[in-house]
Amino acid sequence: MKKIDLGELRGDIVIFGGVYSNLHALEALINYTTNCGIPPENVICTGDVVAYCAYAEGSVKLIREFGCHVLAGNCEQQLASKSNDCGCGFDEESMCSILSRSWYAHAKSQVSEISIDWMSNLPERIIFNHNGLKYGVIHGGASNISKFIWPVDSEEILNESLIYYNHKLENLIV
Repeated sequence: MKKIDLGELRGDIVIFGGVYSNLHALEALINYTTNCGIPPENVICTGDVVAYCAYAEGSVKLIREFGCHVLAGNCEQQLASKSNDCGCGFDEESMCSILSRSWYAHAKSQVSEISIDWMSNLPERIIFNHNGLKYGVIHGGASNISKFIWPVDSEEILNESLIYYNHKLENLIV
């Protein structure tokens, strides 16, 4: 598991995820951070740059040009490993699974080998310090990259994830 330690970040920080190949939304986010004076070094994308929308390769190119930090989401991992599905873990016959087959095939056909190489080198964890506190950024759950943790989930689920994350973080190699 690859981890990047950004050290101390100063100033405002933007953390976002799930671009999902929505090039226009990504352009808007980049314009917003630029207009707010937030440098790319203080912007972290939690992954899934590529997914449901039309502009897979364009979204990858733009986020790379912008120069922010990017985690590997399950979509990047699956594309980098040349898998045949997004790795979201949907129930096989669910509508999400059925629809994901189409968008994943579209994205896979659009993404260049250069972008695939870039995806294969993305970290799974980013850590940084800010105002005296240490932060860790992941995609999905700490034990499962495609796990969703919802605000309505029990505190026990959140605590299990945090314990797992802290244990993994201590054993990672930079």
